[in-house]
Amino acid sequence: MCSLLIDRLKIDRFFLSSCLTDPSGTAILTAIISLALSFGISTIAEGVETEDQQLFLLQQGSDEVQGSLMGRPSQIWLSLPSWPGRPAAATGPCPS
Repeated sequence: MCSLLIDRLKIDRFFLSSCLTDPSGTAILTAIISLALSFGISTIAEGVETEDQQLFLLQQGSDEVQGSLMGRPSQIWLSLPSWPGRPAAATGPCPS
């Protein structure tokens, strides 16, 4: 058996957007989660906007979720005074 070099599979919001209304979308999402589980890889689903989506993912065995249901994204670097590599006086988005 080959060894995978990944430990988490991120499920794009595209697959979640139709999972509750389209049988094909449901089948694909279920297959993605089942495949990850069979390899012992945890999953994180992005774009969760409703409690129904969250419940569906929980029932299918997804490990983590992220999306507007949990809270709006925030710019953490704006609330931190400084960290290694960033001057304390710097403001605004993190430089690339």
